[in-house]
Amino acid sequence: MSILTDKRISQVAHAPNYNEWRAYLSQTKPHWEDISWRVKEPNVRGEAEVHLGFYSARPSEELAHAIDKAEELAKGRVSHVIKNENGIRLVWKVDLNYENAIDNVFIQLNSMLSSFLDIAFDVLIKSTPLSETSIANKIVLRFGMSKGEGDYPDGGEFSSEEVIDIRKSATFYLDYWNSEDNLSDVKIEQCKILYDGITHSEEMECGLHLKDSELKGYPSPIVEFTLSRPVDVDDFRQSIWMSRYAINPFSRLENLQDPFFSKIKMVTQL
Repeated sequence: MSILTDKRISQVAHAPNYNEWRAYLSQTKPHWEDISWRVKEPNVRGEAEVHLGFYSARPSEELAHAIDKAEELAKGRVSHVIKNENGIRLVWKVDLNYENAIDNVFIQLNSMLSSFLDIAFDVLIKSTPLSETSIANKIVLRFGMSKGEGDYPDGGEFSSEEVIDIRKSATFYLDYWNSEDNLSDVKIEQCKILYDGITHSEEMECGLHLKDSELKGYPSPIVEFTLSRPVDVDDFRQSIWMSRYAINPFSRLENLQDPFFSKIKMVTQL
Protein backbone atom coordinates (compact mmCIF):
# COMPACT_ATOMS: atom_id res chain seq x y z
CA MET A 1 0.00 0.00 0.00
CA SER A 2 1.33 3.44 -0.91
CA ILE A 3 1.71 6.39 1.42
CA LEU A 4 0.74 8.68 -1.45
CA THR A 5 -2.83 8.60 -2.71
CA ASP A 6 -3.85 9.06 -6.34
CA LYS A 7 -5.36 12.43 -5.40
CA ARG A 8 -2.13 13.70 -3.89
CA ILE A 9 -0.13 12.41 -6.88
CA SER A 10 -2.38 14.39 -9.23
CA GLN A 11 -1.81 17.50 -7.13
CA VAL A 12 1.97 17.36 -7.50
CA ALA A 13 2.21 15.81 -10.97
CA HIS A 14 3.75 18.40 -13.29
CA ALA A 15 1.76 17.00 -16.20
CA PRO A 16 2.52 18.52 -19.59
CA ASN A 17 -0.02 20.89 -21.07
CA TYR A 18 -1.31 18.69 -23.88
CA ASN A 19 -2.53 21.54 -26.08
CA GLU A 20 0.93 23.15 -26.03
CA TRP A 21 2.77 19.92 -26.77
CA ARG A 22 0.37 18.88 -29.53
CA ALA A 23 0.67 22.31 -31.13
CA TYR A 24 4.41 21.80 -31.33
CA LEU A 25 4.16 18.16 -32.43
CA SER A 26 1.88 19.17 -35.32
CA GLN A 27 4.77 21.19 -36.77
CA THR A 28 7.33 18.38 -36.70
CA LYS A 29 8.45 16.11 -39.48
CA PRO A 30 7.87 13.20 -39.21
CA HIS A 31 4.57 14.23 -37.68
CA TRP A 32 4.26 13.01 -34.10
CA GLU A 33 0.55 12.74 -33.36
CA ASP A 34 0.27 12.47 -29.61
CA ILE A 35 2.00 12.15 -26.26
CA SER A 36 1.34 10.04 -23.19
CA TRP A 37 2.24 10.89 -19.61
CA ARG A 38 1.94 8.71 -16.51
CA VAL A 39 3.22 8.88 -12.96
CA LYS A 40 3.20 5.44 -11.33
CA GLU A 41 2.23 5.80 -7.69
CA PRO A 42 5.18 5.33 -5.30
CA ASN A 43 5.14 2.23 -3.11
CA VAL A 44 5.92 2.13 0.62
CA ARG A 45 9.66 2.11 -0.15
CA GLY A 46 9.35 5.36 -2.06
CA GLU A 47 9.99 3.77 -5.47
CA ALA A 48 8.12 5.46 -8.32
CA GLU A 49 8.15 5.55 -12.11
CA VAL A 50 7.49 8.38 -14.54
CA HIS A 51 6.67 7.65 -18.20
CA LEU A 52 6.47 10.09 -21.12
CA GLY A 53 6.10 8.96 -24.73
CA PHE A 54 5.74 10.36 -28.25
CA TYR A 55 3.64 8.42 -30.75
CA SER A 56 2.45 8.29 -34.37
CA ALA A 57 -0.02 5.92 -36.00
CA ARG A 58 1.93 6.12 -39.28
CA PRO A 59 5.30 4.34 -39.10
CA SER A 60 7.87 5.47 -41.66
CA GLU A 61 11.59 5.52 -42.31
CA GLU A 62 11.76 9.11 -41.09
CA LEU A 63 9.89 8.18 -37.90
CA ALA A 64 12.25 5.26 -37.27
CA HIS A 65 15.23 7.61 -37.62
CA ALA A 66 13.64 10.07 -35.16
CA ILE A 67 13.00 7.26 -32.66
CA ASP A 68 16.62 6.07 -32.87
CA LYS A 69 17.87 9.64 -32.49
CA ALA A 70 15.63 10.21 -29.46
CA GLU A 71 16.91 7.01 -27.87
CA GLU A 72 20.50 8.15 -28.40
CA LEU A 73 19.80 11.59 -26.90
CA ALA A 74 18.04 10.06 -23.89
CA LYS A 75 20.95 7.80 -22.90
CA GLY A 76 22.25 8.64 -19.45
CA ARG A 77 19.32 10.99 -18.82
CA VAL A 78 16.57 8.42 -18.27
CA SER A 79 16.42 5.03 -16.57
CA HIS A 80 15.53 3.28 -19.82
CA VAL A 81 13.50 3.66 -23.01
CA ILE A 82 10.76 1.53 -24.54
CA LYS A 83 10.31 1.82 -28.29
CA ASN A 84 8.52 0.26 -31.25
CA GLU A 85 7.75 1.33 -34.82
CA ASN A 86 5.10 3.78 -33.60
CA GLY A 87 7.08 5.70 -31.04
CA ILE A 88 9.24 5.86 -27.96
CA ARG A 89 8.61 6.08 -24.23
CA LEU A 90 11.08 7.61 -21.79
CA VAL A 91 11.06 6.04 -18.33
CA TRP A 92 12.52 7.40 -15.09
CA LYS A 93 12.74 5.34 -11.90
CA VAL A 94 13.00 7.45 -8.77
CA ASP A 95 13.50 6.82 -5.07
CA LEU A 96 11.78 9.28 -2.77
CA ASN A 97 13.04 9.98 0.73
CA TYR A 98 10.31 9.17 3.26
CA GLU A 99 12.44 10.03 6.28
CA ASN A 100 11.18 13.61 6.36
CA ALA A 101 7.66 14.97 6.47
CA ILE A 102 5.30 13.72 3.78
CA ASP A 103 5.02 17.19 2.23
CA ASN A 104 8.76 17.08 1.53
CA VAL A 105 8.11 13.97 -0.55
CA PHE A 106 5.74 15.99 -2.72
CA ILE A 107 8.38 18.70 -3.12
CA GLN A 108 10.91 16.06 -4.21
CA LEU A 109 8.51 14.55 -6.74
CA ASN A 110 7.38 17.92 -8.06
CA SER A 111 10.97 19.00 -8.70
CA MET A 112 11.76 15.71 -10.44
CA LEU A 113 8.72 15.90 -12.71
CA SER A 114 9.61 19.40 -13.86
CA SER A 115 13.15 18.27 -14.63
CA PHE A 116 11.91 15.20 -16.53
CA LEU A 117 9.67 17.35 -18.74
CA ASP A 118 12.65 19.57 -19.55
CA ILE A 119 14.67 16.50 -20.59
CA ALA A 120 11.78 15.09 -22.64
CA PHE A 121 11.28 18.31 -24.57
CA ASP A 122 15.01 18.66 -25.20
CA VAL A 123 15.04 15.12 -26.61
CA LEU A 124 11.98 15.93 -28.74
CA ILE A 125 13.26 19.12 -30.36
CA LYS A 126 16.74 17.71 -31.03
CA SER A 127 15.52 14.43 -32.53
CA THR A 128 12.67 15.78 -34.64
CA PRO A 129 13.10 18.96 -36.72
CA LEU A 130 10.24 21.23 -37.64
CA SER A 131 8.59 20.28 -40.92
CA GLU A 132 9.24 23.54 -42.72
CA THR A 133 11.62 26.44 -42.42
CA SER A 134 9.72 29.64 -43.10
CA ILE A 135 11.08 33.13 -43.72
CA ALA A 136 9.10 36.12 -42.47
CA ASN A 137 9.41 39.56 -40.94
CA LYS A 138 6.04 39.34 -39.14
CA ILE A 139 5.96 36.40 -36.75
CA VAL A 140 3.32 35.34 -34.21
CA LEU A 141 4.63 33.15 -31.37
CA ARG A 142 3.00 31.52 -28.39
CA PHE A 143 5.24 31.19 -25.34
CA GLY A 144 4.29 28.06 -23.40
CA MET A 145 5.81 28.45 -19.94
CA SER A 146 6.29 26.04 -17.07
CA LYS A 147 6.11 26.88 -13.41
CA GLY A 148 9.88 27.24 -13.40
CA GLU A 149 11.87 26.31 -10.31
CA GLY A 150 10.45 26.42 -6.81
CA ASP A 151 6.87 27.13 -5.82
CA TYR A 152 4.41 29.78 -6.90
CA PRO A 153 3.80 32.59 -4.40
CA ASP A 154 1.32 31.55 -1.72
CA GLY A 155 -2.21 32.85 -2.14
CA GLY A 156 -1.83 34.86 1.05
CA GLU A 157 0.95 36.91 -0.54
CA PHE A 158 -1.46 38.61 -2.96
CA SER A 159 -3.32 41.78 -2.08
CA SER A 160 -7.10 42.01 -2.50
CA GLU A 161 -6.59 43.94 -5.76
CA GLU A 162 -4.13 41.33 -7.06
CA VAL A 163 -6.54 38.52 -6.18
CA ILE A 164 -9.16 40.19 -8.40
CA ASP A 165 -6.63 40.78 -11.21
CA ILE A 166 -3.48 38.62 -11.12
CA ARG A 167 -2.08 40.69 -14.00
CA LYS A 168 -1.21 43.42 -11.48
CA SER A 169 1.51 41.16 -10.09
CA ALA A 170 2.81 39.73 -13.39
CA THR A 171 5.42 41.11 -15.81
CA PHE A 172 6.58 39.58 -19.09
CA TYR A 173 10.30 40.03 -19.79
CA LEU A 174 11.24 39.62 -23.44
CA ASP A 175 14.87 38.57 -23.84
CA TYR A 176 16.02 38.96 -27.45
CA TRP A 177 19.53 37.60 -28.05
CA ASN A 178 20.63 38.51 -31.58
CA SER A 179 24.36 37.89 -31.30
CA GLU A 180 24.34 35.23 -34.04
CA ASP A 181 25.56 36.41 -37.44
CA ASN A 182 22.24 35.69 -39.16
CA LEU A 183 20.36 37.96 -36.72
CA SER A 184 23.01 40.53 -35.74
CA ASP A 185 21.45 43.30 -37.85
CA VAL A 186 17.82 42.42 -37.09
CA LYS A 187 15.78 44.73 -34.88
CA ILE A 188 12.33 44.21 -33.40
CA GLU A 189 10.39 47.16 -34.80
CA GLN A 190 7.09 46.35 -33.15
CA CYS A 191 5.97 43.95 -30.43
CA LYS A 192 2.20 43.48 -30.09
CA ILE A 193 0.67 41.42 -27.27
CA LEU A 194 -2.25 39.43 -28.73
CA TYR A 195 -2.90 37.53 -25.50
CA ASP A 196 -1.34 38.53 -22.18
CA GLY A 197 -0.80 34.93 -21.10
CA ILE A 198 -2.21 35.60 -17.63
CA THR A 199 -5.96 36.02 -18.14
CA HIS A 200 -7.34 32.56 -17.32
CA SER A 201 -8.59 30.60 -20.34
CA GLU A 202 -10.29 27.23 -19.88
CA GLU A 203 -10.34 26.77 -23.66
CA MET A 204 -6.57 27.16 -24.05
CA GLU A 205 -5.76 25.54 -20.68
CA CYS A 206 -3.51 28.41 -19.71
CA GLY A 207 -3.40 31.63 -17.74
CA LEU A 208 -3.28 32.05 -13.98
CA HIS A 209 -5.99 32.05 -11.33
CA LEU A 210 -6.30 31.62 -7.58
CA LYS A 211 -8.21 28.58 -6.35
CA ASP A 212 -8.45 27.55 -2.71
CA SER A 213 -5.75 30.13 -1.88
CA GLU A 214 -3.34 28.55 -4.39
CA LEU A 215 -2.09 29.99 -7.66
CA LYS A 216 -3.00 27.61 -10.50
CA GLY A 217 -2.10 27.38 -14.18
CA TYR A 218 0.84 28.81 -16.09
CA PRO A 219 1.53 31.85 -18.30
CA SER A 220 1.30 31.48 -22.08
CA PRO A 221 1.47 34.87 -23.85
CA ILE A 222 0.92 35.22 -27.60
CA VAL A 223 3.03 37.94 -29.21
CA GLU A 224 3.20 39.33 -32.75
CA PHE A 225 6.67 40.55 -33.75
CA THR A 226 7.45 42.85 -36.68
CA LEU A 227 11.13 42.66 -37.59
CA SER A 228 13.35 44.97 -39.60
CA ARG A 229 13.80 42.28 -42.26
CA PRO A 230 12.58 38.73 -43.00
CA VAL A 231 14.36 36.03 -40.99
CA ASP A 232 14.31 32.27 -40.49
CA VAL A 233 11.49 31.74 -37.97
CA ASP A 234 13.40 28.98 -36.17
CA ASP A 235 16.41 31.26 -35.73
CA PHE A 236 14.20 33.97 -34.24
CA ARG A 237 12.40 31.48 -32.03
CA GLN A 238 15.72 30.41 -30.53
CA SER A 239 16.82 34.02 -30.04
CA ILE A 240 13.97 34.78 -27.59
CA TRP A 241 14.16 31.46 -25.69
CA MET A 242 15.37 33.09 -22.45
CA SER A 243 12.25 35.26 -22.11
CA ARG A 244 10.31 34.76 -18.88
CA TYR A 245 7.35 35.86 -16.79
CA ALA A 246 7.83 37.29 -13.29
CA ILE A 247 5.13 36.79 -10.66
CA ASN A 248 5.85 39.44 -8.05
CA PRO A 249 3.10 40.24 -5.51
CA PHE A 250 3.31 43.65 -3.91
CA SER A 251 4.07 41.98 -0.55
CA ARG A 252 7.32 40.64 -2.01
CA LEU A 253 8.28 44.11 -3.19
CA GLU A 254 7.67 45.47 0.29
CA ASN A 255 9.76 42.72 1.88
CA LEU A 256 12.53 42.96 -0.76
CA GLN A 257 11.92 39.35 -1.80
CA ASP A 258 12.80 38.02 -5.23
CA PRO A 259 9.94 37.46 -7.69
CA PHE A 260 8.99 34.02 -8.95
CA PHE A 261 10.01 33.40 -12.58
CA SER A 262 8.22 31.12 -15.04
CA LYS A 263 10.57 29.79 -17.70
CA ILE A 264 9.83 28.86 -21.30
CA LYS A 265 8.89 25.26 -22.00
CA MET A 266 8.25 25.69 -25.72
CA VAL A 267 7.60 28.38 -28.31
CA THR A 268 5.07 27.62 -31.05
CA GLN A 269 4.51 29.61 -34.24
CA LEU A 270 0.85 30.45 -34.89
